[in-house]
Amino acid sequence: MDPDLQALVNAELERLKTGVARTQSTARTYAEHLAAWWGPYARANDLPQYDATEEVHPLTAPQIARFVAACAAGDIRRGTRDGARAAERVGAPLSVPSLEGVLSALRAVHLDAGLVWHGDDTHVRELVAGYRTVHGARAVQAAPMSLDHVARLFATHALEPAGDPWVRDARARAVAVALGLSIRALAALDPTQVTWSPARVDVKFGDEDRSAPCLRTVIDDTITSSACGHCALGSWLTDPAPEPLVDVSDIVRIRAQWALAARRLARANFTGDRLHVDDDDPWTRLALGLTPGAARWLRMRAALLPMRAVGLRLDDIDDLTCTDVHFRDDTVTLSIVGKGETPARPYTVVLTATGDPLCPVEAMASYDRWVRTYLPTRRFFMVPTRGKGALRHPVDPPHGPGRALYQAVRTWLVEQDITLDENSAGLRETLTPHSARRAFAQQAKAEGHREHAIQKALRHKRPGTTTPYLHDTADQSAAAQVLQALANQDDDGRA
Repeated sequence: MDPDLQALVNAELERLKTGVARTQSTARTYAEHLAAWWGPYARANDLPQYDATEEVHPLTAPQIARFVAACAAGDIRRGTRDGARAAERVGAPLSVPSLEGVLSALRAVHLDAGLVWHGDDTHVRELVAGYRTVHGARAVQAAPMSLDHVARLFATHALEPAGDPWVRDARARAVAVALGLSIRALAALDPTQVTWSPARVDVKFGDEDRSAPCLRTVIDDTITSSACGHCALGSWLTDPAPEPLVDVSDIVRIRAQWALAARRLARANFTGDRLHVDDDDPWTRLALGLTPGAARWLRMRAALLPMRAVGLRLDDIDDLTCTDVHFRDDTVTLSIVGKGETPARPYTVVLTATGDPLCPVEAMASYDRWVRTYLPTRRFFMVPTRGKGALRHPVDPPHGPGRALYQAVRTWLVEQDITLDENSAGLRETLTPHSARRAFAQQAKAEGHREHAIQKALRHKRPGTTTPYLHDTADQSAAAQVLQALANQDDDGRA
């Protein structure tokens, strides 16, 4: 290279290295980080503040290490830019991006002044790496979905508040279908006309009597009570001040809504202000009385219980077509085409019914029967829902499933508000769609299965992929130990 050109290149590299070419926005950001987090810490510990009024002195590696440890302990939250949320963040560790911003600003100050920056020393780099592991993105991870979690989520479906308008509409449809009542008859129904027992309900209209058994005698599923007209009347009668099942001023809207609901179902129709179900099909009756929350619960149960039972991925469930799912007697056979399979050589798994409320076979069968009331034929087994309010209904997507099911399950699990304690490594854990798969792996290990067998069941190519499922806090524990050890170093760098 020409000597003059080489000299220009070297000068430019040196200029970039010393920070002379730093943009104004970067310089302003560095100054803000120093003022917000380094300044209060420096004043409290008699360290250089690196403002324009004092002489610049270099920091030693132990001083930098102690600053990182103070960030982890939440000791530098005084005088920060947290604003209205300052009180709730007192004592919380500084975020990884904020810490890295402060260190970058300190490094720039040292290089600009021609000082040696000890933040690149080995043990300081290890400390910062441990900080990233413990307090960074990996600090929140999927907790295994224990049997207690499964029971809390799916043993029963929590009844939704009766004051919700969508719940009221669904309850009115369930009662109307069970007793064959018109909209106006439902609006005029009085609690004194109803005789209720755990097995059936009787209603007297003048000289006409109507009766209906509990839908649970036909459909043995925990979700049935959420869509049963008999159960809805029982809840209505126990209300200290029961409101009319249908408001007279709302009849026009309800008439249009019921007509639309009947059109979406293969075996229902709406004539003479009444909902009719062909051959009194129980699953169509359930579909008409199902609340939006109950329909969502039905879908979540069918997705998560098979995952926990045999360690499937959520994408495996999402990609299933109806030809991949075969119900026979008390079993269901799934033909999975996942990451390592092909349509010619799928991964086949057989689930057997246990009669338990948390049985994955019953969960998938109930979901399938409910969807078939809307879609007698469809391509995908797990389908999304469309529509508004109580009229949300399953639809067969024209394209592949994508990540819609993952987002739906993730959001639903967050809404269940199942809080988990911090584990031994100080990590915040939460239930995610992957929690069911982790629970399968850890339960298999607890039952004495070898790691190779668990790897094969999870369909991992490498043993290293399976190990975190069985020891999911090992890496974080090691990082926490490094963080603690380096935080206790003295001024000479000795532990």
